[in-house]
Amino acid sequence: IERLAALSELTWECGTRGLLDSMLRKAVELLLRIVGKGERVVILIRDSRDNELLLKACGPPGAVPMISLTSAKRAIADQKGFIWKRGEDLTLSQREARIEAGMYVPLVINGEAIGVICMDCFCPQQGFERDDLLLVTTFAHQLALAIANHELQVAMKKNADVLERLLTNFSPKVRTHLLQRAQMGRLRLGGEKSV
Repeated sequence: IERLAALSELTWECGTRGLLDSMLRKAVELLLRIVGKGERVVILIRDSRDNELLLKACGPPGAVPMISLTSAKRAIADQKGFIWKRGEDLTLSQREARIEAGMYVPLVINGEAIGVICMDCFCPQQGFERDDLLLVTTFAHQLALAIANHELQVAMKKNADVLERLLTNFSPKVRTHLLQRAQMGRLRLGGEKSV
């Protein structure tokens, strides 16, 4: 419970204010510290334009990210996290790396996977357990909500900027009238004549 509370605190703190990249870097640091068994963590986020997975955060600092895109895409497609161990059906990149175990957990919001958390470890005696998977999955849900919240704030700011630029074409009185009607849901296409 304490580990989950620490992870949830990050999404609360950063999800309500702050930059997305710094939140993801802190998430990597926290996952490394709290899960304890992972020796490397990578967070991939899907690019909304071309659906490619982009590396957004990696840790520990200086670590070379080793990602099985096959496993990452599997977690995203199934929208379910999983653990793999050496000796099981491995992808080529997992076979070539000296990784003993890994965990892939999707970031899901509104029924859509927007990214994935990838963790791995090199020590054969220190594989991931079901409790680790549950902890990271719960955190992934929180993180996905924080990412969606951040993207919503960015979109709202863009829309507010566009609206502000559009409304500069009207006198202050007309601008106020239009905003009031829009807030009441009464702004319709068309026009009004007045003297």
